[in-house]
Amino acid sequence: MIDSIEVIDDYTVQFKLKYPFAPFPAHLTHNGGGIISPEAIKKDYEGMENGDEPGAYISLNPSGTGWFKLDEWKSGEYVKLVRNEDYWGEKAKLDSVTFKVVKESLTRVAELESGTSHVIDPLSPSDISRIEGLANASVHKQPSLALSYVGFNMAKEPFDDVRVRQAISMAIDKSQIIDGIYEGTGVPATGPIAPHVWGFDESVQPLEYNVEEAKALLAEAGFENGFETTLWTNDNPDRIKIAEYVQAALAEIGIDVKIEILEWGAYLEQTAAGQHDMFILGWTTVTGDADYGLYPLFHSENLGDPGNRTFTKDAELDEILEQARQESDETTRLQLYKQAQEKLVEIAPMIYVIHTDFIVGIDNKVKGFEITPAGMFKLKDVTIE
Repeated sequence: MIDSIEVIDDYTVQFKLKYPFAPFPAHLTHNGGGIISPEAIKKDYEGMENGDEPGAYISLNPSGTGWFKLDEWKSGEYVKLVRNEDYWGEKAKLDSVTFKVVKESLTRVAELESGTSHVIDPLSPSDISRIEGLANASVHKQPSLALSYVGFNMAKEPFDDVRVRQAISMAIDKSQIIDGIYEGTGVPATGPIAPHVWGFDESVQPLEYNVEEAKALLAEAGFENGFETTLWTNDNPDRIKIAEYVQAALAEIGIDVKIEILEWGAYLEQTAAGQHDMFILGWTTVTGDADYGLYPLFHSENLGDPGNRTFTKDAELDEILEQARQESDETTRLQLYKQAQEKLVEIAPMIYVIHTDFIVGIDNKVKGFEITPAGMFKLKDVTIE
């Protein structure tokens, strides 16, 4: 949608758009919109001329304009940042911040308990009670803009039949997943966008849990005896637990599910290519605007790698999403997004499972710590008491 970009002066840039694009300011808040050093860009292009992937130099040589700057990086072990003394505004209060890789959840908890680490992330829901029992630490919990979902490949039989998709959706008791796997740290998802995303409509009604109705819909679709299918996931422990729950729940309506765990790179590549039946993934509406939670996942121009791994193709939905992003009147936009959410409940391209909470373990001596709704740590005002 960008037609041209013009530098007006040292602090002003003018974007000229090909058409009105209402979520443009929200899109500029995306992490991917961060300012990059011109020198780094130049070296990145030089690397590309020598066969490197785009972004290779920038990824290994980060330079920015923030409160901290890179001091030391030992791949797979830690990244150390130090205060940026050249920062244009009020400087960070901490001298340094070190991000350390600790793969085992129990080891992370032990690091917090011993005072070796001040913040641990991710905190497994099963470890919450242990953190709450510590004298020196507590649990920091807040809502997110994230969705965890089980997707269908609508380009494949039998998932090209809306009755099959609705039946499977109605056979899943989300409360079992939220309470049993996530220890209550999240809210059941009605549709794809979370309550704190602009454009969410609380009046939209979900497909309710109803096993008998699920069986009736399957029979109506010609699968009264069920069928066999596969459910893909990567090695994320919570996703594996979701897969096992879905496997058990669908057995109740006659569907025999085989779980396959794929390596992350292959998982993304093969779901983008449409080789899957069902799959488990997540999406965060980083910009806080409904456009970013709907257009990439469900518009037909984004099939596969750009985000639409359910291979949703619905002309009416496409039109609603296109209108909504070009509509400048907020009331009209909200009405369009309500229509989109109702449509997405009806066509059921995925089981909208849970909007998870961000949960981290934090030492009581840490003050001023925040997480943005998109999951970024804000460390500028952090102090250690």
